[in-house]
Amino acid sequence: MARNIRIREPFARPVSRIQIVLIFLVVMAIAFGLGTMSMNLPFLEDLVASEVSDKNKVIRSLEKSNDRLKNEVALAKRNAEAESVALKELKSMMREKDAELLQLTQELQFYRTLYSPDADNKPVQVRALQLHAGDTAGQFAYRLVLTGVPRKREKISGVIGLSVTGEQQGVAKELVLAVVRGARKDEAPRFSFRYFQEISGSLSLPEDFAPSEVQVELLRDGRKSKPIVASYSWGEVYERDELHTVRSEE
Repeated sequence: MARNIRIREPFARPVSRIQIVLIFLVVMAIAFGLGTMSMNLPFLEDLVASEVSDKNKVIRSLEKSNDRLKNEVALAKRNAEAESVALKELKSMMREKDAELLQLTQELQFYRTLYSPDADNKPVQVRALQLHAGDTAGQFAYRLVLTGVPRKREKISGVIGLSVTGEQQGVAKELVLAVVRGARKDEAPRFSFRYFQEISGSLSLPEDFAPSEVQVELLRDGRKSKPIVASYSWGEVYERDELHTVRSEE
């Protein structure tokens, strides 16, 4: 009689209902989690996009602030440069005004001396003489101020003589630069004024000539009297600063 023989797996065990239920629950949990994640993906994308947009706004705001600060710094630099230029111009103008004020003060002092009660009442006289070095050796510029008290407001006119005495190579010598009489009279400078006049000119001396004295002669037109003579030592009238001029009053 034949027998039915069953072969069992040595480790195979029957699956219980509890195990099936647990597996089902795990599968459901995984499915639920995946579903939840898929549902939240649009929200996460919106959240990330919002954060990126906010950061872009902050960046743009910072860039605008940076540009504004750059413009303010550039404007401040331009203002500082403009103020520096204005300050330099102001200092230059103040120096010019100071020099002008000094010259006006000197002119005022001159006028006070000119019309002071102690002033001589001669028809014509030498009030001031100044000499300054020229651009080349032996060249000198002179400034001569003449005053006078005219009669009946008539002009005083005449000719000016000029001579310089000194030494040349150890020998005393007089250089006559302009004469009031003789053939060279027409070459001499002239004066014509009512109250005072400033006369400017130049003279040339030999380079090896050492001047010691300057003599000025004034001879009025139509007069046979002797010329008025004024003598000055060279050191008294020679000045190294620039000439200051005054206006002539006729």
